[in-house]
Amino acid sequence: MGDAERQWPIGKGGNVSKQFQPRKYKDGGEEWRKTEALTQQLCGYTPFKTNSMSRATTPLTPISEQNSLNGSICRSGKSHPFEYQNHSASPNPFQIIVPPSAGYRSVSAMGQPPRALSRQSDVGIGQCVGPRYQSYCTLPRPEEVDVGTLNDMHSNLHAFYSNMPSKVLCSLTIFGIGVGRMLEGAKWGIGIELAYALVVLAVGLGGVYSARRRSYVAATFAFSLNTFCMILAAPSFMIGLFPAIPWAFAEATPSVWSSNREPLELDFGLSLIIFIQVLLSMALSIYGYQAAGALCAIVEDVRLGQGMQSAFHDIEIPHKV
Repeated sequence: MGDAERQWPIGKGGNVSKQFQPRKYKDGGEEWRKTEALTQQLCGYTPFKTNSMSRATTPLTPISEQNSLNGSICRSGKSHPFEYQNHSASPNPFQIIVPPSAGYRSVSAMGQPPRALSRQSDVGIGQCVGPRYQSYCTLPRPEEVDVGTLNDMHSNLHAFYSNMPSKVLCSLTIFGIGVGRMLEGAKWGIGIELAYALVVLAVGLGGVYSARRRSYVAATFAFSLNTFCMILAAPSFMIGLFPAIPWAFAEATPSVWSSNREPLELDFGLSLIIFIQVLLSMALSIYGYQAAGALCAIVEDVRLGQGMQSAFHDIEIPHKV
């Protein structure tokens, strides 16, 4: 009877509920799991085979030597999970050391202090991954300027000059030479070159004013007066060459064209400066004519656009109802 109770009948335990089974068969799986858990070694070795000894006389076993049969390492808990010590090679040539998993990185990469990131974009897009090198595009940008300030800045682009305008410089030179000829007692030092210098100065100042104030009226005045400067330059240019007429024509009387105290250097210098000024006036006149031609072309384009607008867009075309 006792042996019959111990033996479970074959073929009848498949559909029998656990509550109707004997006690020793009811919790057999759970008992087996508990026994297996107790007999399993946590760290892969038996912690204590003999009685515990004093900690003062027992040397600590390195962590690298505490390997299990399958090669796993029993790591001790650390405050920083990414820091590991560099241990020397194990004396056992057959020992297998499993490298850390892919989620771990060496202390050389993770333990370093983070570097300063580049400046993020102004459009609000955050930086996901820090760049390896600083970019030249992330240099400090200037402050934003409103439209009114930009308009004032663009209107005064030509308001600053690194040197004096050539027309003004020529006018001052002509005026100084004319004053010197009068002081030296020139025969024909009657002040004609002084008046011409003032006209040239008016052209130069008119051009400067038109550039600073963006005045088209002043620009038109400067271009128009510059054309007359080429015509008015003839008397002053000939006055500077009067002392050379007796040298070219033997029958000419020297006392009529020059005096005994005639400053020849100032006379020839006056003619040379006036010739340079005439060349500058010709170049400026060409620029003025090009500007006038461009203005006429713009006017023609505007008139053509208005004509096309009135011919094709403003006309009332009847639509079928």
